[in-house]
Amino acid sequence: IVQWALLLGGALLALLSAWLVRLARPPSGAALAGLGVAALLLIFGTVGSFRAAYIHDDRYKELLVYAQGSTDVAAAYRDLDRQVFQGEPEAGGVSVDYDLWYPGQWYARRVHDVGVLKYSCFKDDSEDGWNDSCKTITETPDSQALLLSKVHGGRDNQVLLGYQRQGPLRDLLWFPETYRRPHENRQDEGSQWGLRGIPSTEQLAKDFRFFLDVATSRDSWRDILAYILFRDLEKDWFNSEFYSYVRS
Repeated sequence: IVQWALLLGGALLALLSAWLVRLARPPSGAALAGLGVAALLLIFGTVGSFRAAYIHDDRYKELLVYAQGSTDVAAAYRDLDRQVFQGEPEAGGVSVDYDLWYPGQWYARRVHDVGVLKYSCFKDDSEDGWNDSCKTITETPDSQALLLSKVHGGRDNQVLLGYQRQGPLRDLLWFPETYRRPHENRQDEGSQWGLRGIPSTEQLAKDFRFFLDVATSRDSWRDILAYILFRDLEKDWFNSEFYSYVRS
């Protein structure tokens, strides 16, 4: 209802601005047109800011919402603050799966700086990214609390019976990539003169054809307006899941 009211209000404001411009003399008309555009930008900017605020969690697909990590990440750290951090735990008393390092680092920056929270690699040797520093839960000292990826929490579930578990919780990985050219592969398409970051002729040609197809497609313009006005996207966030464990 709020969004439809916004759309109706914006349309009425645009019509009013056009009517005033038509009635006004030429010097005043340009000023009124500028004020009308500024008012529309103010309205859409204000609504966009509220949509990106934390109170709207992950329902609106905004890049600013992605930057906050997800509502679940923020809530998990608030729970840890209430249940663990305020009790002045020992150094290293909270372990966080390194797969959850970003964006949890923002919420945990203070406790990490004083050594209360540490990031650990819990991969086994069958997982990509494993190295000699990676340890399973059974090989690490007891922690008062842990944040583990869904894979690692499920794998070591029996070892974690003494903890109260919450989840699975959601961690945003990236904004839905609806803006990309379908099936694009920048690495295979190469670069210009072998210089990394400079698109090849093949890439530029494909990008131009894609842009032309989008610019001349009625459905594409309908999708663009649906996103601008209502943040409506068919694809969901790229996300992963994790568990929060606090010792009972």
